[in-house]
Amino acid sequence: KGISGEESIIIDREVTEFHEDLCDLYNRGVLLCLCSKNQPELIDKSFSFREMHIKKEQFVVFIANRNDKVSNILNIANNLNLSLSSFVFADDSDYELGYVSENLPEVTCVKVDYSTMSFKASIATLFGGNEAILGLNRTQLYKEQKEREKEKYKYTSVKDYNDSLQTQIVCRHASLDESGRLAELSTRTHQFNLSNVQYTKEEIETMLTSSENLVLSLRASDKYGDMGIVGMAVVKNYTIEAFLLSCRIFGRD
Repeated sequence: KGISGEESIIIDREVTEFHEDLCDLYNRGVLLCLCSKNQPELIDKSFSFREMHIKKEQFVVFIANRNDKVSNILNIANNLNLSLSSFVFADDSDYELGYVSENLPEVTCVKVDYSTMSFKASIATLFGGNEAILGLNRTQLYKEQKEREKEKYKYTSVKDYNDSLQTQIVCRHASLDESGRLAELSTRTHQFNLSNVQYTKEEIETMLTSSENLVLSLRASDKYGDMGIVGMAVVKNYTIEAFLLSCRIFGRD
């Protein structure tokens, strides 16, 4: 609570509880972005306080400048290559909420008000379908992808760029501990999902324990990091029922 650089910053129980809620969203794969109308060094100072439960590195995009918030949200959406309809804007200023709501109607706006629990409940409801996926840090994946994109400009051909990434792939029979990630992949992948089949974690676990099914997982990594499971296939009675690839590995040959 408080304006960095103008007022004393208060980190009380209500703030800490909100930080814990944000950390829970982070752990469930929701991308946290900071959009502050302030100076970067003042925001950095606030995050250096020992009482801060949430850390700067948990934000996939960290913007602090004097630009209007509509321009900054558009910049964030472009940076992450995500549609505005997937964003929730939380702020304690009625002015900022009104400005964003009027100019970016696709963005869901939520009033941050520590005197009521309704704002916390509304944010939790909006992301209710996200479950923690073991071993998958979506924020880190997005940061690594931005490094790959910056590297691309050094090369004159796609082949040279792909060679420089030193991509490694592992295709294997899927295991039970991969079922959660495979289920998530099936529900999130739309660009390259040849049969558009979606599975629950329980359905994949059932298939993995049946001799009639073959479930394959595809993992990929490169010099920037491990991208985790990026593809899967399901074969039932010698028929390919599902085949899908994440857009993370499009164009890698």
